[in-house]
Parts: sequence; C-alpha cells; structure tokens
Amino acid sequence: MIIVRLKYLFTLLISMIAISVSAQTGRIGGKIIDKKTGEELIGVSVQIEGTSIGAATDFEGKFLINNVSAGTYNIVVSYISYKKKVLSGIEVKAKETAILNISLEEATKELNEIVIRGEVKKESANAVLIQQRNSVSVASGVSADLIKKTPDRTTADVIKRVSGASIQDNKFAVVRGLGDRYNMAFINGAPLASSESDRKAFSLDLIPAAVLDNMMIVKTATPDMPADFAGGFIQITTKDIPDEDQYTVGLSMGAHSLTTFKEGFSSQNASSTDWLGYDSKRGIPSGVMKTEEGRNATNSQLIDQTKLFDNNFKPTQESSIAPNVSFNMSGSKRFKSEHNEFGVLGAIAYSNNYRYTPFVVNEPPLSDEQRSMDFKTADYKTYNYSNYRRSVNLGGVLNLSMKLGKNNKFSFKNLYTQNGEDQTIKRDGIQYVNHAAPFVNQDNKVFNDYLYQYQQSKMYTGQFTGEHFITASKIKVKYTLGYTAISRSLPDFKRLIYQADKQIGDTVYPRPIVQLNPDANAFTPNQTGRFSSQLQETSPSAKYEVSVPFKMFKKSEVKFGGFHQVRTRTFNARNFLFTYDNNNLDPSRYGVAGLQGPDSVFGASNIDSSLFFQRETTQGSDSYTASSRINAGFVMFDNKITNRFRMIWGARIEQFNQRVSSEAIGKKVDINKTVTDVLPSLNIIYELTENQNLRFSYSRTLSRPEFREFAPLAFYEVNYNSIIIGNDTLVRALIDNIDFKWEFFPSAAQTISINPFYKRFTNPVEMIVVPNPSFRNFSYQNASSAENIGVEIETRLLLIGLDKLAGTNIFKDMTLYGNLALINSQVNLTNSGAGLSKRPLQGQSPYVFNMGVNYNNPKLFDIAVNVNRVGRRIAFVGTSENQTIWENPRTVLDISLSKTLFKRLQAKFVVGDVFAQRLVFYHDLNRNGSFDEGTDADAFNYRYGRSFTIGLSYTL
Repeated sequence: MIIVRLKYLFTLLISMIAISVSAQTGRIGGKIIDKKTGEELIGVSVQIEGTSIGAATDFEGKFLINNVSAGTYNIVVSYISYKKKVLSGIEVKAKETAILNISLEEATKELNEIVIRGEVKKESANAVLIQQRNSVSVASGVSADLIKKTPDRTTADVIKRVSGASIQDNKFAVVRGLGDRYNMAFINGAPLASSESDRKAFSLDLIPAAVLDNMMIVKTATPDMPADFAGGFIQITTKDIPDEDQYTVGLSMGAHSLTTFKEGFSSQNASSTDWLGYDSKRGIPSGVMKTEEGRNATNSQLIDQTKLFDNNFKPTQESSIAPNVSFNMSGSKRFKSEHNEFGVLGAIAYSNNYRYTPFVVNEPPLSDEQRSMDFKTADYKTYNYSNYRRSVNLGGVLNLSMKLGKNNKFSFKNLYTQNGEDQTIKRDGIQYVNHAAPFVNQDNKVFNDYLYQYQQSKMYTGQFTGEHFITASKIKVKYTLGYTAISRSLPDFKRLIYQADKQIGDTVYPRPIVQLNPDANAFTPNQTGRFSSQLQETSPSAKYEVSVPFKMFKKSEVKFGGFHQVRTRTFNARNFLFTYDNNNLDPSRYGVAGLQGPDSVFGASNIDSSLFFQRETTQGSDSYTASSRINAGFVMFDNKITNRFRMIWGARIEQFNQRVSSEAIGKKVDINKTVTDVLPSLNIIYELTENQNLRFSYSRTLSRPEFREFAPLAFYEVNYNSIIIGNDTLVRALIDNIDFKWEFFPSAAQTISINPFYKRFTNPVEMIVVPNPSFRNFSYQNASSAENIGVEIETRLLLIGLDKLAGTNIFKDMTLYGNLALINSQVNLTNSGAGLSKRPLQGQSPYVFNMGVNYNNPKLFDIAVNVNRVGRRIAFVGTSENQTIWENPRTVLDISLSKTLFKRLQAKFVVGDVFAQRLVFYHDLNRNGSFDEGTDADAFNYRYGRSFTIGLSYTL
C-alpha cells in the first residue's frame, strides 16, 4: 500500500516538474522565402546552433521549434543550393514565440560553403519588404507584425495605413480616389458580401483588427483575381493556426462633442433586445391583412387594422445621452503532435455608439422654368434635421485550422456580424415661394416632421480551404469553398409629416399631411405613413487553382483554375399611408386633430370613419427577386526570363448572368442578361538593382451594377429626403488599366515609389439627379466613356537620420509615411444631353492625400498622427451644370496615444476628427471649382463633432 502511494506521489512530482519545465519554455517560429522571388521555401533546415534541436519548413515555408528553454540563441538556416545563414542574438521568452521571417539567397558557388551572419531584427524587416518587392502586381499591405505594434482596433483602422487607401464614413474603403463601386473585398479567398442594401460596399469596422493575419490591396490585376474592380482588390486574411496561445480582453469608452451627456431623442418604440443589435418588437403586427386582401378591404376593416399598429409618433426625450462603449475578447490555442498541428481562434467584439448629427437639406426649385434660374431667387424647400443615431455592432469569429504532415493544410473560418441602427429624426422645414418669408405668400408652407428608422443587418460568412503540395512534382493545389448569408430589414420606418398653412397671431395652425386617394401612389416622402422591408441574400462560391512548375527560361510556372459564385436575393416591401374618407370627414375634428401632439394625433380616438385610417399602397415594384451567376476560368504564366526580368501574363474569362424579376406599372418585369468577357493582363518586373524595381502592368477589368441599381424599384433615403430609382437598362462598365511604377527600397522598412497610371472606362455607371416638380429624385445611368490619368507617390521613411542633424535621439523611433495621388478625370459627354463641356467621373477625386507620423518607443509610448484629405468630387450628376451636386473636401486629423503597462496591459487614448469640419454637398453656381458660402447653394450640409475614446486591453 505504501509502495502504491509512493508511486502516485512520484508520478505527481514528475508531472509537476514537467509542467514547471514546460512553463519555462518558449518557441521559435517563422517563415522562410527566396530573396529574389519571394517564394516560400520548402524543406529548409532550421536548427539551434550547437544542438540537434530544430525543424524543417513546410509547403508554406513555415517552421516551428517547440519546447525551447528561455534564453538567447544562434539559429542556423541551411538549404541545398542556398547560402547558409546564421542569425545571432535571438531571445526566447517563457510562454512566448520568437518570430523569425527569413530570406535566403541562392549560392553562386557550389564547392565553397558561404555563411551569412545577421541580426534577427534586421532580417525580419527585410523579409517583409522582400515580399512587397517581389509581388507579381502593384500592391500594398500590412502584416500581423505591424498590426500588433499599432493601436488599431478594427479593419477600418488598419486600412488607413495602406498606401493609397482611405476610409469614408469611418467604414468604407476608398482606393486611388475611387469609391466603393470600384473596389472589391475578399476574405480568406472568398468574396465578402456587401453589408449595405443599396451599394457595393462592406463596412470594414465590423471586423476586429486582432483577428487579422494580413491585409493587402492589389491595384493591378492578374488572371487569378476577380475582375470586378478598378480602384483596389482588398484581400483580408484572418489568422488560422496561431503562433502561440494568447488571450486578450479589451474595454473602451468614448465621448462625442455633440452628443455625449447632452439632451436628445431616442425611439419611443425600442425593443428589449436593441442593445444586442436586433429588434424583437417592431414590425407589421400579426392580424394585418395580406397586400391583396388589403386592396379590397372596406373602410371598417382598415380602421380595425390601423389600430393594430403602434401609432405613437412622439420620441422619447433623453436628458443625458450615454457614452459610447465597446468590448472585445479573443483567444487562441495551438495543439501540436509529432507530425500534425491543430489551432483554434475565437473572438467576439461588441460596440454601442451614439451620435447626434445636425444637418440641413435644401430641395431644388419646383418648376422647369425656375430650374434655369439662380437657386437663390427660385422656389425651394429647406429642412433642418436633428438626427439621433444609435448603432450597435456584435461580431464573432471562430477559426479552425489543421495541418497534416508537412504538405497538407485545412482551415474552416467563420465570421458572424449583427448590427442594429436606430435613427430618430426631428425635421423642421420651410417651403419658400418667390423667395418670400413664411405666410407672406399664401403658398408658403412650414413643415414639422418626425421620422423613425430602425435597420437591422445580420451576416454570416464562412470559408473552408484546403492546400496541398505534391513533393515529387512540386505541384501546389488550393481550393476554397465559401458561403455568405445576409439578412437586412426595416421592420417599421414610420414618419409623421405636419404642415402649417397659416398663422393667426402667435398661433400656427398645422395639419398632418394625409392623402385622400393613396391607392394610385407608391411610397412618397411628403406623406404620413410607414414602410417595412425585408431583404435576404445567400451567396455560395467555389475557387480552385493549381500551380505547376516547368522548365523554361530561368524558372517558370503555370497556374490555372476557376471561380464560381451564385447570388440569390429576395426583397419584399410594404407601404402604408394615412388617409381619410372625404365623404365622411368631420372638418371640425380634423382641425382639432391638427393641434394635437405626435403622441395622440393618430391615437385610437382619432382612428375612425370620420377622421383618419391607414391604407396599404404597396405596388408590384416594391418587391423583387434577383440572382446572379459568375463562372470564371483563368490561365496565368509566371516566367522568370533572366535574373532581373520577370513576366506574369495570361487571361481570365468570366461569364456573368444577372436576373431581376419584379413588376412595373402593372406589368411583369423579367430581365435576364448574360455577358461573357475575356480579360487579358500583363505584368512585367525589371530589377534595376537589388533594391530597385521597374514595373509595367496592363489589365482589363470591369464594374457591374448592383441588384438595387438594376432593379426597377424606388426606395427612400431618409438622409437625402429623396427617392432613389433603379434603372434596368444599365450595362456593365469595362476598364482598361495601365500602370508604370518605379520603387526604391533604400533600407529596411523604408520605401519610395512613383506610380503613373491611366484608366479608360467604357459605360461607367453614375448616380444622377432626376428632375421632379415636387422633390429631388436620384437614379443611375451609363455615361459613354471616361478617362483617368494620374500619378501616385508613396514614401515611408525612418527619421533616425535627423538625430545627427538635430543632435538628439528622439527621431530614432519615428517613422514618416505619406501618399499623394493626383488624378485628372474626364467624362465623354457626347451622349449625355446635359449640355456640359466637361466634368470628372462621378465619385472621382482630383487628389487623395494621406500623411502620418508614428513614434514608437516600447519603453515610453506609441503616438500616431494621421491626416487625410480627399479632393472635391461629384456626388450626383445633374441634367445641367447647376443641378450637379458636388461634395466639398474636408480635412480629417486623428491622433492616438497608447502605452504598454506591466508588459500585458495596454492603455489607449484616441481623438478622432480633430478639426470637425462640416461636410457640405453643394451646387457650384459660380462654377469656380470650390464651395463659396453665401454664393453657392447647399444641397446637404452636415455638422460633425470630435470623438474621444479611452480604452484598456489585457493580454494573458
């Protein structure tokens, strides 16, 4: 018995010792590439000098040495026909992974062994630049190593560090001055579906920066890329098998100068789950008749149905709006056996933000004759908006990865996001006639409106990827199966429109605007009513490619494969307008109701046959089904013709089918179009010196209209107080792209480049102003053609050299980075009918400027100052030069300060939009190319505020 107990005690003691020893060990891992080509090297030997401890790289060029005792080591890297490299001073800490990114150089002498010695810090920096220098196309990006050193919290923060990129509305990417229409995003090799219902754009602030492995923006196409872009192809890769076990939790709170701790409004019909980003209360009540039944219903039935809805239009008054708050948590775990590896990474992110935005909307003149007049003397409407917005984002990531042996890898990556956006809008307006003050002219009107819009969005996207390497033939096979599902809904967008026609003494006599015969009218923004919609979309995809090396020139490879995607969308909407029966209307009750507040004007006591009730006005065009299919194949050759000359060329063929089914003016609409495009590309790289490249690129890409643009459907945009109408005659645009680039890498972590480029657009899609006698409408049309000629200048410089000039040592930790793109854009207006001589492409800015300074001293703090400015651009194309609406430039300055405390705790303070300049959309009446307050006419004028955020994150 005693012997058995001693055995147990001895076993426990050994286990405790093993755990203690394990706790004192770390790892050495990283990636090894060819210095000339940037290609991953397979089977490289990596050993700790003087020991037999080591590992070999797998088919991704990666290696990992486990159970390395804490200390400082020399690492020996050797590979057949390459120069041996010894890296000294590599420090391994307990429970951490020392990351080495190493480049090897081919040996020119086979008999004599050549040994290169270097330092690990320089080596890692050089490897990152080598990957950029040897990219087959013009591209810029950031790696996980850089992201770790920044205070960035979301992918939207990260993308601002990429050359030539900026962020619009704090979430949408702009590349080379081209907006969301001309950019495409992939995540883990699969298309990232749009997070918006009416535009091709993804909200990048939904993805936490902590889960990124890298992000690249490719600006020139190769045959293995999708063709639907002209600005940039954004490639987002999330982590798979983690380098080390790590757990992080973060919490931040923020304030906004116009919002936090100030009075405001919130929705009076909020649900108990709004704080989670989805609604559980709003929507069409059960018991409401179907659309067809409602069209034939009696007034009595409509009155009973109207009482089922929530008809309280009074907002909830908030005495003090709460601060913004966000929370994130992530964890990763790695498991490794002798030959296999498995990793899991999970993350959740939550944010609850409040924002008050006051803005002014001016509507155009109301008659054809007045449209030709100066806006300042014509009839028009002006509205003052008080927009209170609450936005809740909830996101989760779960990534599983497995590596079987050295040559097989599988990953299953999942992302789920849920967003709820609640807008409460108080709107006051005046309609001027003959530019007279209210009530001076009997046609003048005063408006007092309440609008409530809650929109919820849900998205799941998942990708299963397999990668295989056949050792004997060196063939690589990679495939990705993707699936995305999106749900968006406006459960109950309701609006109360008051109009005052006269004033006696100090009393203004308002009346709610209701429509006598709404049956013949669809949704209109100047009537009291409600709107509800539901959108569902699914998008499975498959991508596969095979790379085969073959003997030609110095080195050659052919890659071929395909891509297939099916998108299916259903959109259903219902409209309801308040009305009355003219034969039974009680005028005295109508006058009394007009003086009642928004909480009671449509109360139960006013819903009857002699006053108000609600009638459905849903039209066939308020719903549609749509689908698209892409079947693509490509072949691409990569020929290294000499040591300095490399050519990547080939072609991609895409067959695209788009179908939209709806109804317009009582007729069925079934649009079914199929287009096949052959899209060639050529990339040439000439290495001038070891640290200089010349590049030339030609490619043909395209831009396709989105379903909402293509569908013959009219929908309301509350922030513009306008109707946006689809156009089923749109065709896809073709873009021919030419780039030249000189790039210079003077030293590690530094780069200078000059990149002239030219783009020709055939049939570009633009958003236009549609003349309307009552209010402003927008739609879409194809311009004949357009041309962009520009140059992009990029620099990233270490400022350590300034220390010698200034006699200090403060510049050694500072980096200056900047990007300037200058673009001249011109649209061919031959067939536009607008009577204009020339103008730029809609959405194209003449310049994009980004500059930043980063001070990073691990012993002190990290401070980053970033400034961004985008030149004026056309927001909406008009039928005349006066009608065109321009977006005025604004300068955005952000400052962030972070400090690491106690090794694992990071504190961060950020001031956003320091200048808080107004965002103005205007009509350039004097045509001088800039906004002149008092002379030009505002279309939309938004007032922005500053944001202040403080956060803490802790890493275990």
